[in-house]
Amino acid sequence: MSYPYYSGPRGDPNKDVPDFSQSFAQDTSYSPPSHRIPSNPFLGSGEIVESPIADPTSPPFQNPGRHSGYAALPPQDGMGVAEPPAPSQSSQMHRDLRRKTSEMVEKFHATIHWYVPASMLLVFLLGVGGAVAHHSFYAHLHGQEAKNQLMMNRYGTAIAFFTKACLVGSVVLAYRQRVWQTVRREAISLRGLDALFSVVEDPSWFFLAPEMYSKAKIATLLAFISWTIPLASVVAPGTLTTRIVEVRSVDKSCLVRSLNFSREGDYDFSKPPRHGSQGYSLAFYNVTPVPPKHSDYHWFEQPSYQSERLVLIAAYSPKLPTEAKTPCEGYNCTTMIKFEGPSYSCQEKSFIESPFDVNDFIPASPPLPEGKNFAYQFQMTIPEYERGQPDYDLDIIKEQGVFRGEPKLWFGYSQQTDIPNTDESAKARWPKIWEPIAVECVHQKAQYVVRTLWRDGSVRERNYSVTDGVDILPDSSPLSPNDTFRYREYSGYRGLSQKVRQLFLPGHFIKENSTHPVVSGTKLSQTRLVNQQTSLLHPNIAHTFPNFYHEIVISLLQEPLLEIAENITTTCNRTRMQNQFNYQRRGLWIGYALAMTAAFVAILFGASSILGNGMTSDITFSKIMVTTRNPSLDNLVRSYPGAALGGDPVPKALERQKLRFGVIENAYGKDGVAVATGVEIKHTAFGLVGEVGEIGQSDIERSMSGMSNSGIELRRRQFVPGSGLGVLPG
Repeated sequence: MSYPYYSGPRGDPNKDVPDFSQSFAQDTSYSPPSHRIPSNPFLGSGEIVESPIADPTSPPFQNPGRHSGYAALPPQDGMGVAEPPAPSQSSQMHRDLRRKTSEMVEKFHATIHWYVPASMLLVFLLGVGGAVAHHSFYAHLHGQEAKNQLMMNRYGTAIAFFTKACLVGSVVLAYRQRVWQTVRREAISLRGLDALFSVVEDPSWFFLAPEMYSKAKIATLLAFISWTIPLASVVAPGTLTTRIVEVRSVDKSCLVRSLNFSREGDYDFSKPPRHGSQGYSLAFYNVTPVPPKHSDYHWFEQPSYQSERLVLIAAYSPKLPTEAKTPCEGYNCTTMIKFEGPSYSCQEKSFIESPFDVNDFIPASPPLPEGKNFAYQFQMTIPEYERGQPDYDLDIIKEQGVFRGEPKLWFGYSQQTDIPNTDESAKARWPKIWEPIAVECVHQKAQYVVRTLWRDGSVRERNYSVTDGVDILPDSSPLSPNDTFRYREYSGYRGLSQKVRQLFLPGHFIKENSTHPVVSGTKLSQTRLVNQQTSLLHPNIAHTFPNFYHEIVISLLQEPLLEIAENITTTCNRTRMQNQFNYQRRGLWIGYALAMTAAFVAILFGASSILGNGMTSDITFSKIMVTTRNPSLDNLVRSYPGAALGGDPVPKALERQKLRFGVIENAYGKDGVAVATGVEIKHTAFGLVGEVGEIGQSDIERSMSGMSNSGIELRRRQFVPGSGLGVLPG
């Protein structure tokens, strides 16, 4: 049993002095003092003596022979009651006490200290600020190129953990207040108390102490919230992902390759070429007079080897050859160019207008060897340009290289239809009707519009259109080398068209009957103009041949060293596939909204508990220590010495013992404390159910009043009125 700390009344020493004889008689451990302390420093000298309760580092000031947890005044007359000082000396002492302790008394006079509510609100607001900062950070990254992706995710994870820590911190502070309210109201076993005071650090108590769910529902809910909020720190960083997005840059300038056939007009093979290599014109030239004599009379000799190479590549390639380098490095883009170039315009004609004999074609032709049975035949209106021009070796200029017209092309071919043949004489050879067709093609200068889609550094799609142009060289208009610019420009056109005619068009197809294979006498079979399944021309040669020729012209874009090649600046629409950050706002705010709502609810419960308790508290060791000073608990654990020393595990019987926190219901002078004013300060502690009463507001006020009127000097933050009630700060 603890004995009272009594300093005596401040007035009459014989007034209201309690009788302690009965208390001493009941304590068998009590023995009379064996000596007297000659003088009391606290009373005799008028100096202030620090209480061991206030200053743990001070030496114990204890009456020998007593088992008391309090520092006692020197006994007088064997009664354990101090002799009061003289009235004048007492008044001076209390004036000094009030002067020296006024700062601490003023600091801790309020029962609800600002520290815990402010801390709960502050860390909650920091958590909300962390969520807003996380959102702002991800919103800033959204749509940007995903650079340093790993580092950005680390930053987001750090913000998420900071937010989680703040929200959990506010919940834990609220939980501590709720724990004290719960243990005041409910009788809970030791195991349940272990769970309540440990579950926020050790989640296994959710399973080891089911008593929490019935005796401490709200506290258990707050503990559960403190463990589930961290899930938000797992979900939130995952809301920043990446995606492939097409980025558009409209109306940007690109350096694009184009064709300019007028450059052939000022080409002079005798001068250094533009691109540093000889022979990149579409035509070869001869001169009169022959070298070593100087001559400016250059005349067309034949298509150049470069022209032949490019025509063969385009004709034999399964798809149109394109440029090797994109004009929009690092981007996909769409470009459009316009230029004038050679073109063929073709129309179907009647056989009467053509140079062909319809009786030489299927199906009118008689069987071989009498008939010819042509399925295809090619002719020109004028002979091809002769390479060995008349007088080419003379030293005088006559008519070497003069162009006397552009040949027109005639295609004659027969095309099988799906109509059954009703002619009995021809039905055996041709079960279905064959239709002979004549097509005339004229060489022209036309306007090209080429649209190109570049993707991943190469041409993905190329479309073009060609407008009807004008005849390059009418039959009645000879063109002499003396007309230098026009002649050389036309030589470029002529070099390309002549090479196409020479390589592929001459010859014929012969077919004896519907079951007989096609006999080919032309290199046209090697081109895309022929259906490889039937070995016959594709239908509608009036359309397919101009397209074939146009593709050859456009394929010249692949060669940057041609005289006609030039780079132009044009408008292009650039796009590129970019790996960008993608912020999913909904996912982040769902997680944070749930976490912040749960934390806010926890703060409301915490605030309610503070108001209900009448004070703020904590579950630190010091708070538990000062609230468990109950001799009945000492008696309870005497049978378990290991438990009294902090041993683990605690015996089951002891774990099941139900305790409650409150006022120990003992009479004044037994477990109460009286100060100099005679005000009773009730003892609060964890105790058995029958010995513990409710802590009322009057108990808190009495504790504060008694402390402010006591003769104990306070050191800064070493003793707080109400600390025995679990109050903060301490």
